[in-house]
Amino acid sequence: MAIGSRTGTKSLYSYGIAYYITQGQTRVPRTGLTVKLVRAQAGLSASLPMQETAPGYYEVTVFTESLCGFYEIWDNTAVPQGSHSGKHAILGRLDMNGLQYASNFLLQLAELQNQINEMPQIHGADIYVQDTEPDTLNDYVWIDTNVVNFIS
Repeated sequence: MAIGSRTGTKSLYSYGIAYYITQGQTRVPRTGLTVKLVRAQAGLSASLPMQETAPGYYEVTVFTESLCGFYEIWDNTAVPQGSHSGKHAILGRLDMNGLQYASNFLLQLAELQNQINEMPQIHGADIYVQDTEPDTLNDYVWIDTNVVNFIS
């Protein structure tokens, strides 16, 4: 489906995504979904509907630069009325909304890394070396990884 005014025969930008489920070793297209590109943190009012152009393949095409930018991908795979799938898309040039969202994400990632760095670090490991279930502390062997170099 083309969004915006058409200024020629060629589209400005297109974006497509495929949905599959697995049955054994086979990928089966997931058809009949409602898939939309939604402006980050804007809700469904700022969405571009995607059309199923082939079984399990959903696509949107825009012809105006104002519709390009950073989007969340919403679908109805988990919730019948639709929800954010956890996936993101950039359609054409990245707009200020996308840059701001990416900046916030990087700040959250840096904060998470700081929290991880402040957590206790593991310097050894319990290794089970018997062929029966351990039932006392004597059934375990402690290896101090500060002293033993496992990778050479």
